[in-house]
Amino acid sequence: MLSFRKSADFKNSTIITKILKRNGGNILDNVPLEEAETYLQLKTQLHDTSIIEDTAFQKEYQQVYPETLKKKPAQFRKAYFQLLESQKTEQRVDIRESFRRLFSQKDSGKFRHKDFSYLTQLAHTVDYSQPLYEQEVGEFFDFKKPRKLKMSNRERLNAYMGFYRHMKAVYGEILEEKKLHDLLTVFKIKLKREGLRLPPAKRLDLVMRTAARMEQSGELVLAIK
Repeated sequence: MLSFRKSADFKNSTIITKILKRNGGNILDNVPLEEAETYLQLKTQLHDTSIIEDTAFQKEYQQVYPETLKKKPAQFRKAYFQLLESQKTEQRVDIRESFRRLFSQKDSGKFRHKDFSYLTQLAHTVDYSQPLYEQEVGEFFDFKKPRKLKMSNRERLNAYMGFYRHMKAVYGEILEEKKLHDLLTVFKIKLKREGLRLPPAKRLDLVMRTAARMEQSGELVLAIK
């Protein structure tokens, strides 16, 4: 029986908050505002177009997210956008159900971190309170992607979902307890100057992913006193 790492193995909201506060100014200087602008455009268009037929929307969608769908087969991209079209009016996307519809076939290949990212992209596009998973964000939290060769795709999904629950809980604590109130307020003001308005959950998503990328490039101060 496989055992997966538990929440205690990952950075908690207190540690994450301290790191983000310590690097706050530098993080905001590096947030890609063009990504925020494109995301808002997608959200605006989402309910006003047929995603299956709108190739311009599909192209823009593949540009806004780092884990691009461009390298996936055309048949997969078609099924993916059909799923997004069918889910766009839902309050929340069921990631496990999305997995079943996109990755449960025998010819799906090995389920990798990019594939889990695709699932969270779809969920996040519909409901920004479901955060985006990227490999860099996982590593920022000390999550290690599953590597056992004999794991089934469903077992791999379970490993990612176990971490994702922790990740969502941390985001929720930060927002509900206003642990980053000042940083997210400054970010709100910065966005307003550019004519952009984003809810707190989306602002936190951008801050978190920017910090994770900066950690990868050695630009983040991680020491906590």
